[in-house]
Amino acid sequence: TMKNKEQFEFEYELDGHEFVELNILLKNLGVVHSSSEADASITKGKVTVNDAVETLKRYKVRSGFTVMYNDKIIVVK
Repeated sequence: TMKNKEQFEFEYELDGHEFVELNILLKNLGVVHSSSEADASITKGKVTVNDAVETLKRYKVRSGFTVMYNDKIIVVK
């Protein structure tokens, strides 16, 4: 079945770093308008990491992880 909502996929390169903190990832990709919006979205349970709700703002997102926020899918490389 087709989904009504269009999903947008992003890739995020760690560029040699071990991880990126979840709130910084959302802010750097521009999927939120501000750091405070990133923090609020995470603490309200609106963000998933590898299909599980993640409420820690500074959760360490590593290579191979998939983050979802609204209709946006972020694949971390």
